Amino acid sequence: MAHKLLRLYKTDLSLSHIIIKKLKWRNFNRSMVALVISILLIVILKYALHSVWENVGFSSLIIWYLVFLRDSILERDRVIEFDNGGKSYYQVRIDGLKKFLRNEGIDTEPKKIDLLIKIVEKQSEDIKIPFFVGRGIFLSVLIPIISATYTNILNKYTDNLETVVMIFLIIALIILLIFIYISAIKLIYDEFINGDYQRYKTIANDLRELYFKEV
Repeated sequence: MAHKLLRLYKTDLSLSHIIIKKLKWRNFNRSMVALVISILLIVILKYALHSVWENVGFSSLIIWYLVFLRDSILERDRVIEFDNGGKSYYQVRIDGLKKFLRNEGIDTEPKKIDLLIKIVEKQSEDIKIPFFVGRGIFLSVLIPIISATYTNILNKYTDNLETVVMIFLIIALIILLIFIYISAIKLIYDEFINGDYQRYKTIANDLRELYFKEV
């Protein structure tokens, strides 16, 4: 049954099926325009004008990211409101799980649900691939280094406001790009390398939620 649940969470109860496939990409026009403007600004400042502010152009990517984030939230909310009947990804997933358990005849039997939780958790541990980098350790090392570097630069160029602002924007952009990079790596890791493990953990958590409602 654990394998049947895994297939269900890979298909009908996946994030892709419930949310992503329903996104209307034309609603991301602002994000695309912001990205084009950012790229043009970088190119113009760096190669056409050879401006001393050329690096500031890269900071426009921060604005693009914020616009993209805003568009993503609005589009997600639209899908929830109009396509999913006001139900979030979690709610749709739980409803799908309830339907599965009902079809299997164990939706009202806490003992069987508890046994299924244990089976799913064991299955997840059997296929788990450890993540080779501790994100907390990485950030605990990275942040002090960035802070110390910026402080040293600030002390050195404290009389040049233009340089200080430029350095601040560059460092802010670097930090943002690092977080995006880490998030992308984690997404790839969770989805492709450790995808089934993450799904089994999600299944176990959802089952546990239903179990506590039954007992």
